[in-house]
Amino acid sequence: MDCIERDWLCASREGFIEAKPRWWWRVWQQVQRWRALQRERAALYGLSDAALKDLGLSRYDVDKEAQRPFWDDPLRK
Repeated sequence: MDCIERDWLCASREGFIEAKPRWWWRVWQQVQRWRALQRERAALYGLSDAALKDLGLSRYDVDKEAQRPFWDDPLRK
């Protein structure tokens, strides 16, 4: 059966039928993104001052980034 799925409905030649919900997948992806942000910020916080200098960052920049809440995503995915 060819169908175009959109959230809860699937449109096909036979009409509309109920499709599997996709909202849980979007929630799962968002939670995974938040966890990745937390890991990245923790790794950045753990770098030495010399490594931060190589990246062009100061300890102040890293402290400021580490203080951001987990949901504050700079890429706004």
